[in-house]
Amino acid sequence: LEAITISLTGYHPTDDPDGDRLWKEYNTHGIWNLYQSKITHEFFTEKLKKRSFILTRSNFPGTGLYAAKWLGDNHSSWIYLKASIIGIFNYQLFGIPLVGDDLCGFLGNSNEELCLRWMQLGAFYPFTRNHNDMLAPDQEPYAFGERVLIASRNALLQKYSVLRYYYTKLFEVSLYGGTLVRPLFFEFPSSSSAYTNMNKCFMIGSSILVVPFLAQKEESISLRLPSAHWYDLRTLSKLLDYIRGEQFLQLTASENYVNVLLRGGSIITYQDTLRARVTRTEALKTVPMEVIVAPDEKGEAIGTLVVDDGESLDPIGNKAYRYLEFRFSKVDMKLTVSIKNDWSGEMYEFEEFFKLTILDVKEWKNVVSVCMETRDGKSEQTIGIYNYDFQRMVFYSPRPKIYWRDIVSMAFNSSCGE
Repeated sequence: LEAITISLTGYHPTDDPDGDRLWKEYNTHGIWNLYQSKITHEFFTEKLKKRSFILTRSNFPGTGLYAAKWLGDNHSSWIYLKASIIGIFNYQLFGIPLVGDDLCGFLGNSNEELCLRWMQLGAFYPFTRNHNDMLAPDQEPYAFGERVLIASRNALLQKYSVLRYYYTKLFEVSLYGGTLVRPLFFEFPSSSSAYTNMNKCFMIGSSILVVPFLAQKEESISLRLPSAHWYDLRTLSKLLDYIRGEQFLQLTASENYVNVLLRGGSIITYQDTLRARVTRTEALKTVPMEVIVAPDEKGEAIGTLVVDDGESLDPIGNKAYRYLEFRFSKVDMKLTVSIKNDWSGEMYEFEEFFKLTILDVKEWKNVVSVCMETRDGKSEQTIGIYNYDFQRMVFYSPRPKIYWRDIVSMAFNSSCGE
């Protein structure tokens, strides 16, 4: 602002007959870009008749309505890698949730270890892109060889596994406001550890905690976490039990995966993209979707799922989407599914019931069946499989073409008709 723009105390003449004849630069700096984003959005909306993707660096209040954002020129250094987390937090507050930065750094020369860790970190940003100066050496993952390539691919596949969760949370942000990416203290405001770890990790929505490695030659990381059940999203094993007060957790630095934790009290959707080895998000339509229930200390959990066609305009106004809410109670031994919006009856991808996994149910060893009640008043029986190693129950659909939108409840260890 001091060197490459006009004085902030300068004025712009206008021809607005109903407004001020002069606009102060301090109040209008960046508004040009807002209208660039707006008119570009309107052009593609008119021409394509479906949603478009617009990416901008410059921005102004309101830009998030029309465009995604990247943080701009950064440096290829560990300091900038770590600082990018704060930049992502900031733009959530500015109303631009779909944001990322230049992975591996824009200015200067990146290196193998730095780029590996930055690709792992940035894979979980809402917008993910490796980008650098045209005069700098190539820094695509393959430019550094198999080590960075494999780490980058695995991290991206981890994100793809919960991409429907991202989509749901972005929908909720657009509908209600709020943040997609948030610091721990947004969820645990009374926990001192949530402030201590502010720039060491971040949450996606209220359910997923991403713990990246942000320092050179770092082999492990120690965290003090707020009181909650915490599960490993990769293995679905419980890492920490709820206790009053803060909890200590040590995680190993791996090049093969990113440490991602699932908070107790959550229900999320998950796809096994590591096994399917998808290379495009379009391919996710062919990967079966699992619903994972991670109970909290009270044995309860809640989660949501939004489905639509992914491209039509104004799905909310046209009621062209479905908004499902899942609630689980270990005490009642029941999962309920409700529809939170009026809907048109259209069928969408990602609604089929394939697999339900319930974690931390060591007392369910004798649960052998579940009775599903559907919205047409019918009921159907299926069996459950208890995993002794991980103390979890897994239920598979008894037949093809059963959809979550049609299920009202699932009563565990219950025979239909009793």
